[in-house]
Amino acid sequence: MPGHKILDEVLHTQKESDLQAFEPARQVQELLESLDSRAKNVIQKRFALDGGKPKTLESLGKNYAITRERVRQIENLSIKQLKKGSTQQVAQVNKILNVVLSEAGGVMEQEVLLDALLGDDKTSTGNRAALLFLLILSDEVTLFKETSRFKNLWASSRAAHERLQNSIKEIEQVLLANAKSLVLTELVTKLATAGSNLNETEVRAAVAASKSISQNPFGEYGLVTWNEIVPKGVRDKAYLVVRREGQPMHFLKITEKINATKFDSRTAYPQTVHNELIKDKRFVLVGRGMYALKEWGYQPGTVAEVLTDILKEHGEPMERQQLLQEVMKRRIVKRNTVLIGLQDKTHFVRLDGQRYDLVSR
Repeated sequence: MPGHKILDEVLHTQKESDLQAFEPARQVQELLESLDSRAKNVIQKRFALDGGKPKTLESLGKNYAITRERVRQIENLSIKQLKKGSTQQVAQVNKILNVVLSEAGGVMEQEVLLDALLGDDKTSTGNRAALLFLLILSDEVTLFKETSRFKNLWASSRAAHERLQNSIKEIEQVLLANAKSLVLTELVTKLATAGSNLNETEVRAAVAASKSISQNPFGEYGLVTWNEIVPKGVRDKAYLVVRREGQPMHFLKITEKINATKFDSRTAYPQTVHNELIKDKRFVLVGRGMYALKEWGYQPGTVAEVLTDILKEHGEPMERQQLLQEVMKRRIVKRNTVLIGLQDKTHFVRLDGQRYDLVSR
């Protein structure tokens, strides 16, 4: 797991064995003991340090029969006081912050950063809230709040934040130029070709921070407006599954794969999938319940229609074995089915030997 790996590297590099016993929740509670009871309660509830949800200034003001502005003053004064007395606790966070952030170019999306710092303990809500509060007390990082383009970001400097924005623009441009989703190694290679020096860690950090770029369940990166990144329905999910498989699939297997991939919380049902595939021009019914992608060269229609198209494309009579091979590339049918199709004298004529041509030619 990435977060745990980063923490292991930090422990090795910094030789700080005491970080293994890092307990943000306990350390924050110790810090809060320096506040009076009201200030402590305000901080606990404002930053969800009591295990609940963050409380608003207004709700806390009603609890204490004071104005929301007075609550804000208590909060600000308390944080200033805690910053002065939190040197030891924040120092521990700063030791790993510097290494973790430098790996990602000096800036990380909030949830990714918390995961990296907490490692195996990243599911602990108590330690998560406490660690977030310690970040607020730290002078090493600055929070850049969520916007329409970016998620909550913590950066070691404004310059690092600006570099991240430029990185996202570079990734967007490469994706648009390629007009298709790319796995991480492909994306880094394409970026390098375009003159960018972003590495895999920096690309992951940029994508995690961006609201315009995302990753689908198959590890492919693209714009969130693309159906192959954020599928709009069963048809898009089926397309991704079949494309990933790389060969024709039965609609029952497609349904099974859609549900196993867990694109979202919705369950796909076989009959729904079958009905949607019939209507989607990206798919071709190539056998009983078997679907392939049209982009692979498979062709819709009856065997007779496929044979007709092949002979038209070829422009002259073809040997029977040639016809069999071509049909098999476009449809999943038995050999005898093709031979029976060639017996249709309204469409095909047998010439000398095993050669066939169109009646109309």
